[in-house]
Amino acid sequence: MINVFKWIWSKISNLFISFVKSAVDQLTQKLIVELKDFAVNVVTELTTSDLSSAQKRKEAFDKIKAEAISRGLEYKDSAINLLIEICVAQLKKSEV
Repeated sequence: MINVFKWIWSKISNLFISFVKSAVDQLTQKLIVELKDFAVNVVTELTTSDLSSAQKRKEAFDKIKAEAISRGLEYKDSAINLLIEICVAQLKKSEV
């Protein structure tokens, strides 16, 4: 039964990423696609910390920004914020 939910979540995630790709510019798309796995790991790691929500968001933003810079990716702050929101939404859905 859990495998069915993982499969469904995978399909929903892929559809959502497709939607995001059509809704945002190419720089944002590239950032999201290239840093999605890294960002999910960062956000997941921060969920267990004792930081406030605002502190978690800042920490996630700073780590993702540093990773984008290290990979030579162009980005806008809004793109990183969008990526964080996508990761948080994905984690909340996977908890259901």
